[in-house]
Amino acid sequence: MEQNWISKQSQQVIIFAVLAMLLGGVAGIFIIQLNKPLYILFGILGLVAFVVSVFSVEWGIVMLTFITYTRLSDIMVHYHGAPSVAKYFVVLLAVVILIRWALFHDRPDGWQLAGLLIGIYGVVEFASLFYAPNTERVMYYLSNFAKDAIVTLVIVILLKNGDKFRYAIWTLIATGIFLGTLSVYQYLTDTFVNDYGGFAQAGIMQITGDEGGYRISGPIGDPNFFAQAMLVLVPISLERMLHERNRSLRLLAGFAMAVSTMTVVLTYSRGGFLALMVTFIAMFIVYPPRIQVMPYFLIFATVALLLVPKNYYERILSLQEVFQAPTLGFRTTDFAIRGRASENAAAFAMFRDHPLIGVGLGNYVDLYQEYSRDLGFTPTATERSAHNLYLEVLAETGTIGLAAFLVIVWFAVKTVAQARDKFLQAKMSDYVGLVTAFGIGFLGYLVAAVFIHSSYPRYFYLLIGIAFSLSQVSRNTIIQASES
Repeated sequence: MEQNWISKQSQQVIIFAVLAMLLGGVAGIFIIQLNKPLYILFGILGLVAFVVSVFSVEWGIVMLTFITYTRLSDIMVHYHGAPSVAKYFVVLLAVVILIRWALFHDRPDGWQLAGLLIGIYGVVEFASLFYAPNTERVMYYLSNFAKDAIVTLVIVILLKNGDKFRYAIWTLIATGIFLGTLSVYQYLTDTFVNDYGGFAQAGIMQITGDEGGYRISGPIGDPNFFAQAMLVLVPISLERMLHERNRSLRLLAGFAMAVSTMTVVLTYSRGGFLALMVTFIAMFIVYPPRIQVMPYFLIFATVALLLVPKNYYERILSLQEVFQAPTLGFRTTDFAIRGRASENAAAFAMFRDHPLIGVGLGNYVDLYQEYSRDLGFTPTATERSAHNLYLEVLAETGTIGLAAFLVIVWFAVKTVAQARDKFLQAKMSDYVGLVTAFGIGFLGYLVAAVFIHSSYPRYFYLLIGIAFSLSQVSRNTIIQASES
């Protein structure tokens, strides 16, 4: 047995030496051939991450989750002239998976169901090439879909047990601290003109009626989508604040929950507010507040109420116009509500004209003006999207596309619920909490999708990947616990 261990250790030393030589050689080529410091820096960092991930795949999970959720790659490209990080890093992780399979017999498992369902949806989208008016848009969205699908499958393959799932959860919490702290600090210091390297963007937009003001939009550049991404982190952080055994980590989780919640508020997103309320209600149903923690919640609520901008309440109260608008013929003073009404109506009209296959992937934007005019709405001068993920899918890919999409969502939700049940039966309460909080965060994302479309789908596919991974996470974690 000792001889086998020495042999295995020697094998790892040889592999590490080969990878180190490869790293040095490629770095040398970068330095000689390129006179671009950022390219050299990211090339070297990427190769270091590649080597580390071969031996400790947890770091690959951490970096992929952080890069995706902070949109680090897009920020570095558009704000700092750096090369795209995400696509190369995903390729490196795919190579890591193959290397670990070949050398360590770490077989990629658990991806088959996700791959099948996403593949079916991809085929439906691909079919748009044969009938969509604008095939260039179809090709653009197909290209993005392929990248997102790879991210999903890589996540599913890498997340194999509870420890790795815990790494992913804490990476999301750390992301909430990073983005939330920047956003809250930007608001408290009134430094909206400073985008903090691209991670804290903000712009003057409509708040209520004719009144405008700054709405924060983080690394995304759109407050509604930023709210959708950040609200996912609230129940995850809240659960860790309640149940984490390590006091320091519990405090960090509480801070993440506070700044993430405040960030959702500062976006002034009404859809984000409604989805956030759903997540809080779901969390309080699953975990009713205990008497001893009520003072902390009251303190948090008091501080939050003091920090919330006064016009935020007016913004939220304007939601009543959403319910009044249909009876008033959409003659509301809120042009955002009028716009949403026309965009949703146009999406449904496209579905009515093309009920089976839709108008083509990405083609809603091209046809909106025509349909809006036919419906009697005054079309805007700019291109508009459906502002409802489900109506957008229905309009562009028809009944077939929506069915394929909802099957993905259904199986993802089902996998989360089954993983929770397995951990409950195994009496592994810590993992029950982690899975429950993630499921509620994912629910919040899906609720927010009723009010916005799919301009930044990578968040969705990252969450889908984590959801589908929970099947093997629960199975492997329970087996490992029974064997120890």
